[in-house]
Amino acid sequence: MHHYGRFDERALAPRPVFDGHNHGYSSAPLINRQTGSVHTGLSIDQLAPSGTLDPHVHSFEEGVYILSGEPILTIGWESYQLRPGDYAAIKVGTVHAWRAGQAPVRWLQMAAPHPKPPGAERDTFFPKERAIASAAPPLHLNDRRGSLLG
Repeated sequence: MHHYGRFDERALAPRPVFDGHNHGYSSAPLINRQTGSVHTGLSIDQLAPSGTLDPHVHSFEEGVYILSGEPILTIGWESYQLRPGDYAAIKVGTVHAWRAGQAPVRWLQMAAPHPKPPGAERDTFFPKERAIASAAPPLHLNDRRGSLLG
């Protein structure tokens, strides 16, 4: 399958699964079931300035590539200050959370398999612990604890 399209900022919208678990988060699907994908989802995701996405886990893998902004991404117990061009692979069932700084953050996100549509069985869960890191060191490529980051 090949799909060609354009990103339209007007497509950015809140995702219902994150209702009550975010401040300023929106997403725009690029590839999903509606475009004919049977396994992989691709989207542009965004956090508004000072926005947050509460700690959560998925029953799918995520890959993210930072397009703009400098978010703090917490994966498990480690937090990293990311910059444009940085990427992360988040394994199934790994707790992760996001925080934007003073500028908006935008990233390309891949999910495999793609997230369930609204109304289907749940695939995203929120632990009771809701702390989100407010500061983190910059990502250092020599730090092997972040072996799924680059």
